[in-house]
Amino acid sequence: MDWGKVGEYVVGSIPAVIAVGAFLLRIDRRMGIFMIEHEMLMSKYAKDVGVPLHELPTRSKGVRS
Repeated sequence: MDWGKVGEYVVGSIPAVIAVGAFLLRIDRRMGIFMIEHEMLMSKYAKDVGVPLHELPTRSKGVRS
């Protein structure tokens, strides 16, 4: 096995791994922001309708009757 080539591939892939990691962190941060905005909108909607947030159909768990 040519360890020089293996080292080249490992060192050459480091920037790609860093770029993918940065991209995933950026997506995670953005999805966190969207989740917060969604919760704010859902709580406003529940308040406007007069229903507790946990009783909305999208929040109920289990079998619906």
